[in-house]
Amino acid sequence: MASYNLAVILQNTQNDAEFLLVKQKRPPNFGDEEYDSFVDSDLWDLPSTRLNPLEGESEPPVSIDDAESCSEKIELSKFDINSALKQVSEEVFSGEAELGNWRFWKFIEEAEFGPGPPVQTLFILGNLVFGDPNLQGLLGAISGLEPPMAVWAFPSQ
Repeated sequence: MASYNLAVILQNTQNDAEFLLVKQKRPPNFGDEEYDSFVDSDLWDLPSTRLNPLEGESEPPVSIDDAESCSEKIELSKFDINSALKQVSEEVFSGEAELGNWRFWKFIEEAEFGPGPPVQTLFILGNLVFGDPNLQGLLGAISGLEPPMAVWAFPSQ
């Protein structure tokens, strides 16, 4: 049985060509002094989290535009997307930020091979809802930290 991830493409509300990348946590040391002495470069990726099956009653599901285009591959109503989005928000903003205007972008099915179960990834596009005036400077503050925790990136043409 496959496991599922949710990857969030947070677009810059001032420039749709830019999206948010977050610094990935470094893996724990391997336990070998020589091996652990090497320092890897920072890895940046889209904010993401595990997408768990829905358990019992939950709040009304978040609306995702164009979700029907992936309905043959994944039934979104069976997954706790609200909790996954809350977890991504807490990871990126060290607290809860209001996220909204979600749209399905892509569903990637990993081939079934290897020792573990395949990982299927749901990608959705969204943006921040800037209701709180203090939130507007938040992304600038995050990317201005030393070392930065998140950066705006844009695909090369």
